[in-house]
Amino acid sequence: MKRALLFVATLLFAEVVQEIPIGRIYTTNAYIQTQKRGAQDLMAVFGGHIKELLVKEGQQIEANTPIAIIDSPKLASLSAKYLSLKKELQALTKRLERSRSLYKKGLISFWDLSELQTALEKKRALLDRVVLELDLVGLRPKKVVRTYILKAHAGGVVQRIFVTPHSNIAPNQKILRIESQKGYVAVAFLSPQEALGLKNPKGTFHFAHRSYQASFIQILPRVDEVTKQAKILFALPEGKFLIGAYGVMQIRSEGTRSYKVVKKEALSMFEGEWVIFVPKHEDDQNDHHDHHHEEHETKEPPYVPLPVRLIEFVGDWALIDGVQSGQEYVAKDVYKIKASLLKSRLSGHGH
Repeated sequence: MKRALLFVATLLFAEVVQEIPIGRIYTTNAYIQTQKRGAQDLMAVFGGHIKELLVKEGQQIEANTPIAIIDSPKLASLSAKYLSLKKELQALTKRLERSRSLYKKGLISFWDLSELQTALEKKRALLDRVVLELDLVGLRPKKVVRTYILKAHAGGVVQRIFVTPHSNIAPNQKILRIESQKGYVAVAFLSPQEALGLKNPKGTFHFAHRSYQASFIQILPRVDEVTKQAKILFALPEGKFLIGAYGVMQIRSEGTRSYKVVKKEALSMFEGEWVIFVPKHEDDQNDHHDHHHEEHETKEPPYVPLPVRLIEFVGDWALIDGVQSGQEYVAKDVYKIKASLLKSRLSGHGH
């Protein structure tokens, strides 16, 4: 009995369904071409105070050239939160290791262990969100920091600087404009109605098993003669591209609509429909215990498949419907749970 219970305990990697505003998402084809001259605006990542500008108008720069040193209270808050969450996560991890040892000795219950695992995964999800924001400025701080260096996302000539030293700036405020002598762009297709409805679009271009963040340039004034689709131009970062080759562009338009999301690896096809695996209700566990032999109750993990409707995959996330926010679900080793449930049902023991 202990061996089987340990099997299900090690599978417990609980996450919770999140609800986040994403806006409208379009997935469409896009092809690569070069653009000899094009201007791109560089934006501030976090708001704050410009301590120093490191370039001048007319200066030739390369990609990743330092542009400005920015003092940001937002970054100070984020870095403090990052350090605090790391400590809390380390403490929870040690508690979980000790609890697993106690569980093996039969000194704590499976549900005590489950609650601790769930708390750890919730804390990890909070840390992951902070890390995503810190990655925008390339930082994993070892102490609280207030300043970051804004770097150029492409090479070219500094055409215009919109700010002055020691001025205050807002998040996403224009800092300068870079005129590129030559670069790669992706041309994506949408219907004219969809294209004209875009609001502050952002793109992710998938090509040759890699993903690139693409910056919106403009909607071209003439539709494609063959498809009658509108053409949207996105600047690509430096990389290895083939002119004329096609890839897939995901275009995100700002909006107020919120989507429920789970980690992509948590989604599985089970008996002909998309599902996530969620913990059984405690009452179900008690009924199971009361009406079945003790040996049988350890043959399948304490999870059930919950059917959901898949809307779209976005990066590492799956947008879904048919589930409540805050619902716990299993994010890792889903295939083991699926195999165990299928085996149980095939042998006639399933519910």
